[in-house]
Amino acid sequence: MSPRPANGSGRRAQVLAAELQELAKAAQPKGAGTRELVDQLPHVDLNVLDLPDEMQRQLFDAFQL
Repeated sequence: MSPRPANGSGRRAQVLAAELQELAKAAQPKGAGTRELVDQLPHVDLNVLDLPDEMQRQLFDAFQL
């Protein structure tokens, strides 16, 4: 038979679970801010096939293509 947890450990688990839930909410990305950030990225006209083979390989590896 396993030992029963001390009386305060149940409360501690509840506090830790609540803190974990708050951290998980804070870690979720904000949808609107992400879209605005992507819109700020520079746009370039580029044909990947015009790049040297080594640069193509690096690009493909980076994006796991």
